[in-house]
Amino acid sequence: MGKEKKEKKKVSVEQAMNYDETISFLEALLESFKARKVVVHGEEDCVTVVPSDEIQMEIKAKVKKDKVKMKMELSWREAAIADPEAILGKDDSKERPEEEIDAQAETADESVAETHTEVS
Repeated sequence: MGKEKKEKKKVSVEQAMNYDETISFLEALLESFKARKVVVHGEEDCVTVVPSDEIQMEIKAKVKKDKVKMKMELSWREAAIADPEAILGKDDSKERPEEEIDAQAETADESVAETHTEVS
């Protein structure tokens, strides 16, 4: 018997924000990450990711004329969770509590959370 195939989920969100909104967004993202539950909401779907203990991080910064582009990518292997409901809740994928945030994210066989910041 082979590995059980997991359903792939992918959500992407992009929006323009002012400086203060960006700071608030990043602080909320950090708090969610510390709580080990980041819920990413798109227009029609959402993805919940649970950071593991081992995380790969990549940060890129580029300046071209008057445009600055920063990208941060975090990736990790999904870990087996003894009690997923303790972290994820029973079925909160349809709910959207205020403390959950919108972020750019992507998941595949390896859970990936990616944040892009672009300033024109």
